[in-house]
Amino acid sequence: MPDKWLNDAIVNFWIKWVSVPRTPNDLASKVHVFSSHFLSSVLTNNYSSGLKRWLRKINIFEKKLLLFPFHGAGHWSLVAVFNPSLIKQTSRRWGDASYSNEVACMVHFDSLGQRTTHSGRDISWAVRLVLNSEWDRHYNVTLDRTARPFTHRCLPLLTPKVVYQNNRPSGPQSVECSGIGGLG
Repeated sequence: MPDKWLNDAIVNFWIKWVSVPRTPNDLASKVHVFSSHFLSSVLTNNYSSGLKRWLRKINIFEKKLLLFPFHGAGHWSLVAVFNPSLIKQTSRRWGDASYSNEVACMVHFDSLGQRTTHSGRDISWAVRLVLNSEWDRHYNVTLDRTARPFTHRCLPLLTPKVVYQNNRPSGPQSVECSGIGGLG
């Protein structure tokens, strides 16, 4: 449908559906998907007690992948945090060129690339705030704020180069979805 926008209900349903385990050993069980409203709420209200309730039964550090869909200014992007439980090993490995094990990292996927209206600094601050608060809840028994592992140095925001997305419904950048797996 030309000139129709993707809404949050569709994004939330699809991304949750992708993360549902289909077999006992399915890797989807190692994925946690946040609501598309979560990061916006953190940016508006910090990581309030109301938002903390969303994770009260989940230890996100038992997951290999955290997905944070984000919507702002009529545009969608996605932040992925890989291996959040490995943050301590990641911070120790800086400067060690021979290190070849898995590390924690945060990647912002945005089809508008450098032209985005989404502030990488603000989004990464919100994700680190959540990660540090949850780390305190699960592991930081002293609640020493200087011991918080998720910093801009230990978990920088990586932004891969992407082909620029033109948000007009037609033209050389548009994608025709009819006939692809029931889309269109």
